[in-house]
Formats: sequence, structure tokens, C-alpha cells
Amino acid sequence: MCSSDLKGLKLNTEYRYVAIIKRTSDNKIISTSDTILAKTKYAVNQEFTWKEYSIGEWQSGFSDVWGVDENNVYITGYIKTDSLLYGLAKWNGVELELLSEIGGIGIYGFSNSDIWLVGGAVQHYDGSNWERIDGYSLNNQDYPLDTVLFNNTPYFALWGTSNSNLYMVGAMGKVVHWDGKKGKVVYGESNVNLSEIQGYNQNFIIACGAKGIPPSIAIKYDGKKWEVIDGLDYNRLYYGIYVVSPEEYYICGADRKSTRLNSSHTDISRMPSSA
Repeated sequence: MCSSDLKGLKLNTEYRYVAIIKRTSDNKIISTSDTILAKTKYAVNQEFTWKEYSIGEWQSGFSDVWGVDENNVYITGYIKTDSLLYGLAKWNGVELELLSEIGGIGIYGFSNSDIWLVGGAVQHYDGSNWERIDGYSLNNQDYPLDTVLFNNTPYFALWGTSNSNLYMVGAMGKVVHWDGKKGKVVYGESNVNLSEIQGYNQNFIIACGAKGIPPSIAIKYDGKKWEVIDGLDYNRLYYGIYVVSPEEYYICGADRKSTRLNSSHTDISRMPSSA
């Protein structure tokens, strides 16, 4: 098995590894190593000590969270104080800092110098400055820099494998792809809000959403096309996704239940409502 296969490892599964030396002229095997047996671990419950922090006045709320490490965690939302309204906060390992210069609904990134924020605009942080990508403001008027990004706001969430392979979803019911230079609508067949998107790699991405009343929607991407996931109960309102691997992911919603699905997008279990 080569290193590129490691992303497909399953929990609690044995794998055998062997090194092979081949002659380049005829691809003949010259020598092999002893076989090494390795087993992945179960998913385990970690012992965490949780501490609650309150910030903002009544009616404040958070919408998304993303972080690089325990000292660099960014939280988006609507944070009202006695003097100002904030849209972004940062946990620095000691306390929450309110960042007044920026705000949004969804956040995702790849390092401390490559963070993306979406909402009524698409913005990027390079480690020093925030830059608006979809458009710009002049004399209290917004103008597009990228027509596709600009015309499909507001966005609720985003996910990607790099800053040149980002997917954004939002109130327009579309999936918009950013290739590092321009935006493109890659799915636009729904009039239902898409509130969440998450993937495992560029060939396995899930998005879902609802408008507050049925029906909701959940769609999948296999590296070639986007399509609706068959077999789900779309009378339930789906708002959240967590992808463990292509063989296991979860979709949850307003009924406090999570649907567990496999690579065939088949419901393989249902968590209790108290979970």
C-alpha cells in the first residue's frame, strides 16, 4: 500500500504492508520485505474537561467554528455588545477576542494564513489582511469582482481541499466552486437552501439544507457529478453533516436525530433523539 492510500483506512481494521523492489527494465520483482501487520484503532471517547464561556448580549449567537489548533480557533456569528456588533471572534488559547473588522456565517481554512469566510460576501485572510474576493464597496455601493460569487450570496457554509478547490453553498440552493481564479455554479437544481457542506476528499462531498419547512435536500458529489441522495426521508429537516470517511457519514437536523449512512448512501443506523 502506498502513502496515498492511507486516507481510506477504516476504524478497527487490520492492514498488511510489504515493501517491494522491482527492476525498472522489465518490472520484475527482485526482492520483498517481511510483511508488517498493523491495525487501526476504535473510535474512542476522550476525557475532556469542558468550560463554558459567555460572550455578547442577549440575542447573540454563533453560526460556525473552525480552527488550526487549540490556540487559533475562529467563531462566526452575531455577537452584540453594549457598543458594537461583531461577526467574528478568535479563541487565542486564553480568551475570546472580538474582531470588529470582519464578519460572516461560515468559515473554513487550511492554515493560519489561508482562511476563508462567507456570508453576505466571500473573504480571504492571508495571515495579515482580510480581502474581499467576490466584490468591493465604493460609496456605500457593492460591485462585483467575480460575477458568479457576487450573484449567489448569501453563503452559509464552505468546504474544500485547497484554496483553489473550494465549494460554497447558501440561500440560492446552489453549489458554487472556486478554482482559485473564478467562481462557477456546479449544482443549481434546487430552490431549497443549502446550509452545510463537508467532504472527505475531492471525490466525496455531501451537502444538505432546508428552508425551515419540508422538503429538505441532501446531495452528493462523486468527483464527476452532483445528484440528490436517494432513499432519505426529506420530510425531515437536514441542516448538518459530519463525514468520517466515504464509508461512514452522518446527516442531522431539526428533529435532534442523526442518520448514519454508508458509501452507498444507505441508512445503516439511527441515533436516539437524546443524542
